[in-house]
Amino acid sequence: MFKCRKGARLQKYAASKVLTKKRFELVSPKKELAAQGLKHAMAVASFKFLDAKGDGQLDMQEVVGALAKVHEIDFEQAFRITCLIFKAADRLEKDEEGNQIKDNMISFAEFASLVQPDAMRFEDYLDEFKKGLNRFTEGLTHDVDGDGISEEDACKKAFYEARASNAQATYAKEGGGGGDGGGGGGG
Repeated sequence: MFKCRKGARLQKYAASKVLTKKRFELVSPKKELAAQGLKHAMAVASFKFLDAKGDGQLDMQEVVGALAKVHEIDFEQAFRITCLIFKAADRLEKDEEGNQIKDNMISFAEFASLVQPDAMRFEDYLDEFKKGLNRFTEGLTHDVDGDGISEEDACKKAFYEARASNAQATYAKEGGGGGDGGGGGGG
């Protein structure tokens, strides 16, 4: 009988330490913002995959087209799934007269809210990140890997290269790459 109590007490103590450690992990703002940022980065990749037109919004045809790649789904199922997605994700917008309507398009913010219901809204994430920007990026502005380039400069280069690549892809999709000599320079 004494052993049971002692074992129960040790078990309670161990569980208590685990919960205390977990609680600390959950309330660490730096880790939480990093996790939220990674979730949003993964959502960006998924969104870009679905955004076949490259216009920064999803329409019903793009979502149905993505579902068509799943051989086990027929058109009726794909259409109903798409309707369900749009009903859940498409927020009310205001038209020119101030009436609230749904635009039958899914923006990235709407998409992120749907695929990550437990995640912070993208707009709120950006606001929170801006508040703690300097505190969370300390130590990352110097040369970490010894290549002579600061991490900030290397990331800046990667960011603008990705943005330029995305702009070129969008330009080509919109028919701008017709070879008419109309220039796409500048940068």
